[in-house]
Amino acid sequence: MADRESEKQSSVLFSLRELMNLEEERIETEKQREEEARAADKRAKMEAELRLRAAEEARIRAEEERRQNDAAREREEAARLEAIQRAAIERTRLETEERARLAQMELAHKHERELMALQSDKQKTGLRRALIGVAVASVVFAGGGLGYYFGVAVPEGERVKAAADNEARTLKEARDKAEAEANAKSKMIADLTEQRDKARTDKERIELDQKLNELKGDPKKVVPGGTGTGVVKPPKDTKTDAEKLLDACKNSKDPACGM
Repeated sequence: MADRESEKQSSVLFSLRELMNLEEERIETEKQREEEARAADKRAKMEAELRLRAAEEARIRAEEERRQNDAAREREEAARLEAIQRAAIERTRLETEERARLAQMELAHKHERELMALQSDKQKTGLRRALIGVAVASVVFAGGGLGYYFGVAVPEGERVKAAADNEARTLKEARDKAEAEANAKSKMIADLTEQRDKARTDKERIELDQKLNELKGDPKKVVPGGTGTGVVKPPKDTKTDAEKLLDACKNSKDPACGM
């Protein structure tokens, strides 16, 4: 009887130990699952932060590169316009000097011929009159040369400079407008990129990808995610009037447009 009681107690104790072991295993497994879930959540947050940081760094790099390119284009444009102005003024000056030089040579030849004719004339009165006539002609021609320079050459140079200044203002206004529109487009792209990274469904990501492709002007783009792939149709012409004006100027053969 005592042996049976002892065996019964031993069996109960063994069952209790088994139950305790199972409970401890369950608790340990639950803890491990919770730790794995926390680790996975932490990894997901870190990956999201890394994606956002990479997108922001890419945006900053693109913005800096755009500013540098704009500054370089502005310097090149200023140098080109200045070269055009200098060339026009120099051309006018050279043409004026050449006309004046030819006129002086003609006057010198005429004066030499007059002197040779006067040497054969021994009448003092005739000689005096001829010399006076030559002097008067020289004064009149000199006055005409100065009148041409101040009446034609100087206004022509001013006209060329005014035309170049007007062209520079027009191009600067077009460039400023294009820059403002490009900045607005860059901000829209950055905002859509951030929304795309935060999207929770494939449908939202596809729609945002399509908007991004339209803004970027990609002719074809395979959309990732979902159960398949899609091809975005080529977007319509999204260039502004200012950008079209700059493109037309670049493709023109007008020297004032830098061709």
